[in-house]
Amino acid sequence: MMNLQSIKQLVVKGGISNRDIAYLSEMEDSTVQLNQINKILAVVRENAIDDETYFHAAAIIRTSDGRSYVSVNLQTGEAIDRFCAERNAINEALRDDRNSQISDVWFMGGVGYVGDYGEPIRAGEEGKRHSPCGSCLELIHEVSFDNPQAKIHMLPLNMGDLEMVYAKDNTALIVRPNEVVTRDIDMLFPHSVIRVSDENGEIVKQMREGLDYFSNPHDIAEISRLERVGTLMQLQVSFDSKDTYFFVKLNKYMAEELRRVCSKDTHNIRSAAVAIVRTEGGDMFVGNNVHSRIQASTPSSVFTAISNATSGLHNPHITNVWKMKIDFEHLPQSLEKFSKTSCVEVMTLRGDERERVKKFSTKDENNSPTAVVTIILPNNGSAQKSENLAGFVTIGISSLLPGGFSNPKSQA
Repeated sequence: MMNLQSIKQLVVKGGISNRDIAYLSEMEDSTVQLNQINKILAVVRENAIDDETYFHAAAIIRTSDGRSYVSVNLQTGEAIDRFCAERNAINEALRDDRNSQISDVWFMGGVGYVGDYGEPIRAGEEGKRHSPCGSCLELIHEVSFDNPQAKIHMLPLNMGDLEMVYAKDNTALIVRPNEVVTRDIDMLFPHSVIRVSDENGEIVKQMREGLDYFSNPHDIAEISRLERVGTLMQLQVSFDSKDTYFFVKLNKYMAEELRRVCSKDTHNIRSAAVAIVRTEGGDMFVGNNVHSRIQASTPSSVFTAISNATSGLHNPHITNVWKMKIDFEHLPQSLEKFSKTSCVEVMTLRGDERERVKKFSTKDENNSPTAVVTIILPNNGSAQKSENLAGFVTIGISSLLPGGFSNPKSQA
C-alpha cells in the first residue's frame, strides 16, 4: 500500500505502471482499496493533456480476472483526436488479452490547469462527479457484454487527500462530499438495444426484404442531387408527426438514400447508415455513414447530419432524428436468431451520436434535451401505410443519456 507522497515520487521517477497497481486486486478491504485508488487517480490525473477543454481525467479499470490498468486522457486539437482515459486503459487490457471483460471502472475527472499552471482543480470544480463520455460508455458496454452489471465508480474530484467511502444509497440525489457513486453500465448507457415484439414475424420479413434490397443495388435508377434535395424539401413542407403518410414518405426516402450509399461498393461495405435531423425551424439535413473493409470509416450518420445542419444554420436546435442502418456482416445471422424468437433487437444510437444530439437538442424549461429519436429497421421502402411498417422504435434522447451525470467532453 502506498501513501500519497510515495505515489507522487513514483510518478516523478517515471510514472505508474500497471504492474505498480497490481496489488489493488489483492486488497480485501474495499474502503482501503478505494482510498488507494483515489490517491492514484488524483496524482496521475495531473499527467493528462487537454489543451482544448482543460478537462483532465484518470481511470483505473479492472478486468473480471483481476487485472488492473490505469491511464489518463489525451486531447490535442479537434475532438476527433480525443483519447480518453478509460479507452486507453481498455486498449491496454485488450492488448494483454483480447477476450478481456471489464468488471469495474473507477473514474475521476474535472476541469483544471495541470502541469506548470499549478491549478489542477479549477475553482468551483472540486467535488464534482462526472461520468465517462458517451463513446467510452459504449466501449465499456461492448467490452463487458458478458457482464452487463459492470460497475462504474465515479469519484468526486479531489487532490487525493479526501477519505473516500462508497455511497450507501446510489439512488440518492444528494450524497456526501466524500462518497463515491456507483452505477451499472446499463444505467449509464441505457437502451443500447430495445426489444420489440414480433410474434407474427412481420418485422423479420421486412428486414429480409431490406437485406435483399440493399444487397443488390446495381439496378438503382440514377437520381440527381437536385432531385434528392427536392424530395427532402417536400418532406420538410409536409412534416406532421401525426400524419401517417409523412412517415411513409420519410421511410421511402431513407431506404432509397441508403440504397444509393450501398451502391457505391456493395462487396466491401460492412455496414451503412442514413440519418435525417430536423431543426426547430423545420429544416432537414441528411447524413450517411459507410463502414468499409478497405477504407477508413466515415463519421457516423447522425454526427454527419448534425454537422451539415451546423454548416447551414447557426446553432441549430434539433427536434427530431431518424436513422436507418444496414449491417451486412451481422444481419443475416441475426435474422436466423430472430426467426426463432418472438422479439427483434433494435440497436439505438451510438455513444458519440447521443452526445451530439444532446448538445444540439431543443431544451425544456429545466434545460433537459427534448429531441425525439426514431430508429427505422432496414426495409425496402415499399410500405404504403405507416401501420404496415412494422420495424421502428421512437424514444426521447433524454432516455438514452446517463441520468444525473454528464461529462464536459460530451459537449465537444
